[in-house]
Amino acid sequence: MTGEERVAELHRRMKGLRRKRESRLMNAMGVVSTALFACLFVMIQNLGVGQYGTTYNLYSGSSLLYEDAGGYVLTAIVAFVVGTIVTVLCVRKHNKDKENEEEK
Repeated sequence: MTGEERVAELHRRMKGLRRKRESRLMNAMGVVSTALFACLFVMIQNLGVGQYGTTYNLYSGSSLLYEDAGGYVLTAIVAFVVGTIVTVLCVRKHNKDKENEEEK
């Protein structure tokens, strides 16, 4: 095996390891996103219960004015941050895929 073949084999293995790592990262992001969705759903359900066990109308802005709006604000901030992170990671992956296609 010549030196060039060894370098080519090394690059091929490195690409495989990068793809494997990125695949694990994407799977982990999917699991975290699903868990966050479930947490947000539970939080909204718990925040929607009134003081006598009645449920507010969760789809109107007036429900924010009735009691504490802190939970809704927290939910919005968490959702925004997670959405931003997922968007940035997806854009990076798209750019890397584009670079890999151009190398071939």
